[in-house]
Amino acid sequence: MGVGVRHSLVHGSAMRLVINAVGLVMGGAKTHLGQFLPALVTARPDWEVHVFVSESADPPSVGDVVFHRVERGGAKRLLWDARGVARAAVDLDADVIVNLANYGPIGCRVPSILYQRNALYFDRRWISRMGLRWRSAAWVRRMLAFVEMRSAAVVIVPSVAMREFLLDWSWCPRNSRVEVVPHGIDSDQLAFKPAPVSGMLRLVALGHGAPHKNQEMLIRVVDVLVRSGLDVVLEASIADDDDPEYVSMLRGLIRRSGLQRRIRLVGRVAAPEFLSTGGIAVSCSITESFGFPVAEAMAAGLPIVSSAIPAAVELLGGNGLVFDPDSVSSAVAAIREIVGMGDAERGEMLCRARARVEAFTWEENVRQVVGVIEGVIGV
Repeated sequence: MGVGVRHSLVHGSAMRLVINAVGLVMGGAKTHLGQFLPALVTARPDWEVHVFVSESADPPSVGDVVFHRVERGGAKRLLWDARGVARAAVDLDADVIVNLANYGPIGCRVPSILYQRNALYFDRRWISRMGLRWRSAAWVRRMLAFVEMRSAAVVIVPSVAMREFLLDWSWCPRNSRVEVVPHGIDSDQLAFKPAPVSGMLRLVALGHGAPHKNQEMLIRVVDVLVRSGLDVVLEASIADDDDPEYVSMLRGLIRRSGLQRRIRLVGRVAAPEFLSTGGIAVSCSITESFGFPVAEAMAAGLPIVSSAIPAAVELLGGNGLVFDPDSVSSAVAAIREIVGMGDAERGEMLCRARARVEAFTWEENVRQVVGVIEGVIGV
């Protein structure tokens, strides 16, 4: 028996899994749990699954999965990840812990699998833009993550880009096993409806409001397009409570630019509904570890214009146009190139994009994660 084999293989009972999802509260991270759990239960219906979530979470109802609520926020969250989840796993006599939200136990009798999915604290390009106070806090989080990586049996990342962000730091533990397991998307819920780009140009930006999403650049792009005579509107799935200070800044910039009739912040909306009316998907992010908005637009048949960050370039595989995230003119040129494409050329690109992203299913994601789990416990 391999190291870490506990009650299941010894006593012949069902494998008992603890999932630490206390930090999954926003954006693609929040989406992850609702898609991952049903696929996991389908793949391993005999497993006993316990999921720890934030006290304010609205977890999905999935089979016999048992949910436990944990108070989160600040030091309490850090203490939970470092020590609390390990104690809970021991109390439950669990076989393994899967930490879905970037942090996990420091030392644990139960084998721990740790996700690293937040590029903010590891991408030097983003870090270099931030002030000293933020960089100092990021240093602490990064060092904590590296300590927790040393305690993990396996570290899972959603892209080669994220793995490279980690390895770019000399303090990253070189003996950590890092596995690339792309996230899944539900392509079946995203109807593939490529449409001609004509008449009023609709730009869509899927994703919550946050500084690293660089959505102020979107406003400047629309301003340039409108001033050049193009009839264009932008709809962005940004809610006021995503990051209140940042979203307030965006609204002020929209007013000062006189674009209130051109730009709508529509709040949190489901991707299938938001993308179903077509347009050009635009992402100005400065850093990402995967890029759900890009993947979902690929599935829905929207042409994509994205900042040329490593995760987006990796995901697109050449089936979209990219631009310098520091250059409004570069983004405008990319949008104009999409508009100027012939329908046949654009259609071929969209079909290739859909075919590429169809490989990113939650079933495939779970198959790979289950393989990691079973490898850790020696099955």
